[in-house]
Amino acid sequence: MQQPLAPGEKASASATRHWEGHSSVYGLTMTPTPAPGRTVLQDDSAERILDAAAALFIEGGYEGTSVSSIAKSTGMTAAALYWHFPSKIDILFAVLERDVREGYAEVEKAVRSQEPRQRLREYVDAFVRQQIREAETRNFSYSTLISSLPQELRQEMLKLGAPYIDLLRGILTSGREAGVFEFADVRVTAFAISTMCEYVFTWFRANRSLSQDAVCALYTDLAVRMVSTPPAL
Repeated sequence: MQQPLAPGEKASASATRHWEGHSSVYGLTMTPTPAPGRTVLQDDSAERILDAAAALFIEGGYEGTSVSSIAKSTGMTAAALYWHFPSKIDILFAVLERDVREGYAEVEKAVRSQEPRQRLREYVDAFVRQQIREAETRNFSYSTLISSLPQELRQEMLKLGAPYIDLLRGILTSGREAGVFEFADVRVTAFAISTMCEYVFTWFRANRSLSQDAVCALYTDLAVRMVSTPPAL
């Protein structure tokens, strides 16, 4: 069993990936070989740890959440938890990684049309709804949690977000090729639209004048207008 990191120690790349063998998110079935007297946890244990840790991190932040509190929330001992995750920082990374992967899968599933403008609307609508949902359920910013990661793991998080941009760039490129979109630089345009969608969580509140549907409609119209050729306006 790997031991928790000492204060100030950074997670290694191998340690960061240690948990993947136990996570049903990735469809892997590998289980660790237990030390004498130890029992391997059930297959869903890693998922239960991530669910509990996500709730605690959102409520109290990284520094305000202990491994023992995560273990207690799952009904495990801290020693049992370390079978799945070498350290608290690895748990945090796993929580954030799962969130990004599931979020992207949700947006990708929503984009079904073949018409570029409608595809862009579907992308923006799904992305904005995702961020609004997070604004309504989280009282601790995930951007703050990401800042708790060491630099190399923050870079890994940036890479995990690449599929969002790649999907959007594909939509924009197909629209330009079809003659319905017009813009100077696809990369800059994709980042502009993506950032616009991502940061809706910083201001949206359900009890204010605009409903979720109204915000999504405004954002989708704005995104399409940003890139449409004049005849489409």
